[in-house]
Amino acid sequence: MSQVTGIACEGTQAADIVTVMLDFNHNNGFYKNPLIAVWGGRINDMVPLSYSSPYTLETRAHWVPNPAGEPKYYLQLNERFTHVADEKIGPFSYDFAQYAPWEFNVRAISPENCPCDSSQTRYMAGGWYQDEGRTMGLAVAMPSGNFPGGKVEGGFNSDYMWRNRNFHLGSSESLDGISSKALVWFVMAGPWTNALAFARSLPDLK
Repeated sequence: MSQVTGIACEGTQAADIVTVMLDFNHNNGFYKNPLIAVWGGRINDMVPLSYSSPYTLETRAHWVPNPAGEPKYYLQLNERFTHVADEKIGPFSYDFAQYAPWEFNVRAISPENCPCDSSQTRYMAGGWYQDEGRTMGLAVAMPSGNFPGGKVEGGFNSDYMWRNRNFHLGSSESLDGISSKALVWFVMAGPWTNALAFARSLPDLK
């Protein structure tokens, strides 16, 4: 859960969103000096308290042309994850999630042999589709260079309570001290063949 601290739009072309993440209600990160969250313009006084974690996330979402032409555009998400406290936390798990309707029950993933070293593949991609031909669905992809020297993976899940299918791109990396990390990933509707071709063409960030 996040507090949205700023949004700026460029018509229908792009949106910039800045958020501060919450360690909701429990200080699960066990920060020595946790920051109590702000709700409605004042310090939170509910029980249990909500805490602000020492991280900010800036997301710029904008359309990029799909070379295959169907659909005309894919969504590119450029994100900057920033740690604002001079402390050592250790490895941080990154999860880039896609959610699709329950009717999308056909899986697609590439490459299929991961988790694997980011040096072994230029990309990681996957999603859920409505038909065996995988002509209608939703996929996500990222360049493996988001995590140089690390491992990348993709995983599927079916949520029977909320009746949705989800796919997750994942990795792990430390972000210690006052530092930030830039990330990029893509959301691709339409046929898997087009999404896969796009993922394979992603630039090598290493």
